[in-house]
Amino acid sequence: MRTYKSGKVGKFKNTKVLATCILSLLIATIALAQELREMHWEEVPTRVIPDGSYSEKSLLIIESTIPKLSFESTRGIAPGSVKEKEPGIWWVTLKPGVQLISISSEGFLLLKNIRHNFGKRQSWQIKITPIVVLGALSGFDENRAEIRLNYQPSSPDEAVYGGLDDMVMKIDFSRGYAVFNPAPGAHKIKLNAGGRIWEKSYDLMAKEKIEEQISFAGGKQEQLDIKDPGNLFITSEPNGATVYLNKVEQGVTPLTKDDVQPGTYQVEVVRELYLPESKVIKVESNSYAKENFELTPNFGRLSISSNPSGAMLWINDKNVGRTPYDVGQYNAGTYSLRMIHEMYYETTDTFKIEPGGDFIQTYSLKPQFGGIRINSEPTGAQLSIDGQPAGTTPVSRDQLASGKHIIRLTKENYFDSETTIEIADGQNFSETYQLKSNFGLLSVVSSPSGAAVVIAGENRRLGETPLRDVKLPAGTYTIKVEKDLYESYEMPVSLMIGGERKLEPKLKRKTGKLRVKSEPPMADIYLNGERKGQTPTIINDLPTDDYDIRLQKSGYDIQLGKVRIEHNEMAEYSMTLGSKGTVEWKKRRTQARVLSFIPSAGQFSSGQYVKGSFYAGAFLGSVAMVFLASQDYSSAESDYNSAMSDYKSVEDQVTIDLFRSKVESSFDDMQSASDKAMMFMVAAGGVYALQFIDAWIWGGGKRPISGEHSYMGQIDPYVLAENHIPKVGLRITWGGK
Repeated sequence: MRTYKSGKVGKFKNTKVLATCILSLLIATIALAQELREMHWEEVPTRVIPDGSYSEKSLLIIESTIPKLSFESTRGIAPGSVKEKEPGIWWVTLKPGVQLISISSEGFLLLKNIRHNFGKRQSWQIKITPIVVLGALSGFDENRAEIRLNYQPSSPDEAVYGGLDDMVMKIDFSRGYAVFNPAPGAHKIKLNAGGRIWEKSYDLMAKEKIEEQISFAGGKQEQLDIKDPGNLFITSEPNGATVYLNKVEQGVTPLTKDDVQPGTYQVEVVRELYLPESKVIKVESNSYAKENFELTPNFGRLSISSNPSGAMLWINDKNVGRTPYDVGQYNAGTYSLRMIHEMYYETTDTFKIEPGGDFIQTYSLKPQFGGIRINSEPTGAQLSIDGQPAGTTPVSRDQLASGKHIIRLTKENYFDSETTIEIADGQNFSETYQLKSNFGLLSVVSSPSGAAVVIAGENRRLGETPLRDVKLPAGTYTIKVEKDLYESYEMPVSLMIGGERKLEPKLKRKTGKLRVKSEPPMADIYLNGERKGQTPTIINDLPTDDYDIRLQKSGYDIQLGKVRIEHNEMAEYSMTLGSKGTVEWKKRRTQARVLSFIPSAGQFSSGQYVKGSFYAGAFLGSVAMVFLASQDYSSAESDYNSAMSDYKSVEDQVTIDLFRSKVESSFDDMQSASDKAMMFMVAAGGVYALQFIDAWIWGGGKRPISGEHSYMGQIDPYVLAENHIPKVGLRITWGGK
């Protein structure tokens, strides 16, 4: 965008300057006559990588529908470095570094100062499209330039006159500025404030915006012929239209302008969604000119949708949002349309909206993708597409960009598989890939089982034995088998693809030694209840573990303890045996044996009150049952004798049968009572014998013990009920912890 600094315009000093100005005016006039259009550029992605011939050069790629493009650069473009590779695609070879590119074409305004820093052997691609605008209507169009002149009058009474291209009118600077909107081309603005002159010439481009600060200090003086003013009143249907007076914005309708210099004025009225109107109005001194503009509607309905929806929509290269896009009132005219949706081809079109008409259109977007289904044999392989993880096979994806892609399958114990596939627009690609194995099979069965199997050096645990058919990549490994309390087993193993190896290690238990001493010596040693000899001694090859140790010597208290055996180490256990408790225990035992002839006396004398009560109760109960059974026997015997006496004295058969039955019943009762008496006599004898044996063996109570555990031998009575029949018994404990 070109601008000019403010300054005084002098006279042409020579013919060359005059010719240049005339040529510029001529070019501007031709541009206006042809209604030059604008070009728009944007950067687009490119995958073109220059080959070796571009090692010291750069490449600019231009994609455009505008024909016959010409290119210029601040660093120069060598002849033959511009090639149209195919219709609409230009390749321009440039020197590396910062370039300012200008592009031109017949019928279009110059597109200049496209800046880019080009690297060696690098390409940069841009896309050029024409900007579609509304054509000029009644002398007003959107290509007009804008010149904003800033000036603060020294007082409210200060008047500034002048205008565009030698027009003279009063310019309103009450807001601190005035806006001129001329068409593109060559123009001059001249202002006069109390005889002081400010003027400047412009060569304007379409939509160019310039801002100037006005200064009347010094310079050229010129007097104006100021006449009596007139008045101007502008209205429109509908209201709210912007009014331009000789290309200078004045305000919105209804608009009243006072102090208007006599003369002929071009009045333009512009309102969104209506056709602009232009009239020539003559204003006379001391008169009131009035004009009404009935604006013609210039809009229709615009409705644009896409399948699928959600496409980004550009209208005249302005982004208006996503589809669907629906506007009830849209300016009539011809527009360019551009629609972009991810994974679909770009869609472009040109449409026209007639005043009062509708443009309703749905665009079916062309897919730029296809579907894929990738599987592997075996399944469960990790899939990557163009280096990006895509999941575990089988993998299905509805949308993958069209074109070539590199897919890679990886799975432990299998060779990687990599191939290039090509996805066609709207097509589905399906393939199952056979993965080539890269493993052998390893089995480890140890004795004992339950050992951990690891790969030494990798700290990788394979599992516990028995381990069968573990897949490992071909190679050499050091297999280590470990189990608590056992020595580790290591073995180098070489696996070939498709091969099998089986290891059957027999693990050796870790062992240690135990030295046992006692004072006095010759005490029996028991480890976990198993006799291991007498003190002092060294017990070799003991499996590593925790053991219960018992030292026992006649006449001394039993000593209990614990000892831990570590691998390849000797544990020490030394103990002094005491005899005080044993002496007292022997006295109690002798007393119990002496008193054992009296039922339960031996137990009570030993302090075994529960046991003594049990024996006493059982013995006395049995004796009582014998006495009761004897009473039953005597009663039955009396009944028997009486029945026999009666039986012998009767003579008739019926009475004989009756007394014979009584005799038999009495005899049965005698026999039953006799059996019970005998049974309870045996029971009483058994209880007596048991208490006697108990007193002789376990009399004296618990054997004196030192250490962490108790050790005893005794008889414990118990009572059970089975099928509603009481059972009484004794539980014998010979030794324990």
